[in-house]
Amino acid sequence: MGRATSPSFRTAIKTTRTVWQRWEAISLADKLTLLVIGAAIGQVFVALLQKESAERWAVKQAEASDKAAADQARVASEAASAAASQTARLILATQQIAAASKDANEENKKAVAKSLEQSRRSLEASITAARQDQRAWVQTTEYVLDKEPSGGDKITVSARMTNTGKTPAKSVTTRAHLSVSPQPVLPKWGTPKANTVMFPGSVPVVPYEYTPPPLPVQFYKSGQNKLYIQTLTCFQDVFGATHWVKDCAYHEFGKPTVVFAYCDGGNEEGTDGPGSAKQCQ
Repeated sequence: MGRATSPSFRTAIKTTRTVWQRWEAISLADKLTLLVIGAAIGQVFVALLQKESAERWAVKQAEASDKAAADQARVASEAASAAASQTARLILATQQIAAASKDANEENKKAVAKSLEQSRRSLEASITAARQDQRAWVQTTEYVLDKEPSGGDKITVSARMTNTGKTPAKSVTTRAHLSVSPQPVLPKWGTPKANTVMFPGSVPVVPYEYTPPPLPVQFYKSGQNKLYIQTLTCFQDVFGATHWVKDCAYHEFGKPTVVFAYCDGGNEEGTDGPGSAKQCQ
């Protein structure tokens, strides 16, 4: 038995033979032409494949380049943001340090000013205390009446003064107002007496003359009036300050002429200066 074959196989063989027969039938020049055309088509096909591959490669390269550029831009942006943040923190820290330094400087200035003020006050207090200890202190220590007043007669009251301080009193002046009355009257200071220097321990005596009217003298003798003497003493200490002393004393009729008592008021002392009423004009 012979080997059976399918129709499609036989057709393929027939076709193949036909193409081959056709190839054998054409001339050499045509074969060369066909080969050149086939080679050209092959080259075109290869070129197309290469072009497509190149385009794909170019796209991938572009995408990679874009991605790299984007990554670089992102990294640069993040770095710039970090740098800006760091700069902002540095600026804030610098501002805080500057503010703290300013506050510290202000506090230091206040502390120094306060310390200087305390030192100044302490120094002034020490100077004042030293001057108070060393300055002159002038006062009237004794009054003596030469005789009891009678109507129309002149009397003299001598005031004994002393400087109990440690330094001289300069430009010492005294003024007095005498009256025979039930109470001390508002003094009308007369012309200042003397203008001298009183050394420590000196005891000058200043006489004051007065002629009392007859009527007040009658009431004086009956015990209704008293003989009042008010004095104002002004002087300068060696430190240049002007001081004043007011004294008020009285004598009662019938008592020894050396007996004078101090008034309930009117005995005071002070210093002429800023903020005080000047007593020594």
